[in-house]
Parts: sequence; structure tokens; C-alpha cells
Amino acid sequence: MNLIKEGLVALGGWQILLTMLNTLVLYLGLKRFLFEPVKNFMDERTKSIEDQISQAQEKEELADKKLSDYEERIKNAKEEGREIVRLARQNAEKQHDEIVEHAKAEAEQIFKKKQEQLKREKQQAVHSIKNEIGDIALMVAEKVIQKNLTTQDQSQLIDEFINSVGDTKWEN
Repeated sequence: MNLIKEGLVALGGWQILLTMLNTLVLYLGLKRFLFEPVKNFMDERTKSIEDQISQAQEKEELADKKLSDYEERIKNAKEEGREIVRLARQNAEKQHDEIVEHAKAEAEQIFKKKQEQLKREKQQAVHSIKNEIGDIALMVAEKVIQKNLTTQDQSQLIDEFINSVGDTKWEN
């Protein structure tokens, strides 16, 4: 307050009023041309950043969803692969069993055919041997008796000889 009394600074009522009016005009001008545009710019920038954050969150959620979908698909694909391998093994085992069964059936048929063939050959051999033994017996009997036998005598001698040869009796 000393300065006001000495006159170095003279403040009058109008000067204070004008200074306050200048400050008010400056404030309104700054508010209108600086604060509001800056505030609007800051609001738009805040809104833009919030939109970008929102979009980023949506994209992250979408990416997480796609990731879970892909993981589920991979899991399903692995399970399908295991199922395909299991079915292939079952089919292979089934085919193996069928082939083995078919081979056994064929072997059994071949064995039966060979047994039947051996039986027929045995019968043929027995029949052939019977005939040869009969002829030999007849020749031996003729030489022993030194006479011609009748057909009935020959037949009887052959049957007796065949029945007496060996331990086995021949079937007629």
C-alpha cells in the first residue's frame, strides 16, 4: 500500500474496472477460441481412443473366439484321426480273420479231397492186388494139381487162397 500513496502506481476505479473487463474479455476470447477447441479436440481424441480401445477389445474377443474354434477343430480332427485309425485297424483285423478263415477252409477241403483220393487209390490198389493174387493163386494151383479146374473150382480155390493170405481178410 505504500506504493499507492507515493504515486508510483496510480490505480483508479476505472482502471480496475477496465482491467477486470479486459481480463474477462481475454478469458471469454480464450475460452471461445482456445479452451473450447482444445476441449473439443481433447474430447474427440478421447472418444477416438475409446473407440480404438473398444475395437481392439472386440477384435481380441473375436480372435479368442476364433482361437477356441480352431482349437476345437484341431481336437475334433485328432479324434476323427484316431477313429479312422481304429476303424482301419478293425477292418484290417477283420480282413485278416476272413483271409485266415478262408485259407483254413480251403486247406480243409484240399485235405478232404486228398483223403478221398487216397481212399480211392487204396481201393483201386487193393482191387488190383486181389486180381493179381487171384491170377497167381490160380497158376500155383494149376501147377500143384496139374489139371484143369472148372470155373467153380477155380473160384473156390481163389477165395480160399485170398482169405488165407496174411492176417487181413479181403472184402468182396
